[in-house]
Amino acid sequence: MGEVQVILLNGASSSGKTTLAKALQNQLAVPHVYFGEDDFWSKLPERGNPLDHSFEFRYKLYYGFLHCIAALADCGNCVIVDTVADDKEALVACARLLSKANVLFVGVHCDLVVLEARELARGDRSPGTARRQHERVHTHSHYDIEVDTSTATTAECVEAVLKVHSTPPAQSAFERLLTTA
Repeated sequence: MGEVQVILLNGASSSGKTTLAKALQNQLAVPHVYFGEDDFWSKLPERGNPLDHSFEFRYKLYYGFLHCIAALADCGNCVIVDTVADDKEALVACARLLSKANVLFVGVHCDLVVLEARELARGDRSPGTARRQHERVHTHSHYDIEVDTSTATTAECVEAVLKVHSTPPAQSAFERLLTTA
């Protein structure tokens, strides 16, 4: 697989992906750009919820997000990505776009009760988002590593990811995904 260039964190809203991404940034020897899906959506006008837009709109914007990640990696940047890849077609498209990069695919799990408590405490999420995503986000994915932020500390999750990061598998989850797509 070679040196990891993209760390892709996949999990439901409020699962702790952003916290994990920022902690990883502080531990990695090589600087990594943090690129979060939430940051991307936040670039929309404040009128209305972007998730209320049509399926076509969300589809085009998400694929734009994926192309931005690929462009960053293609230019030689190391990137940590925070996303909710709950659609197999989008996940396969992401794997194809990142086929030139070495990707470490991380499943970020969290107990539903903890997710919903975090969602409520945040106050910036539509109620029920965590539950909807929890039911779908990991159904299409096989990972290089999985962590559970409801049972492990951020430091323990970082340590687990860094261990795999320093010794990546011979064939990544994304490479396996592309061979079965």
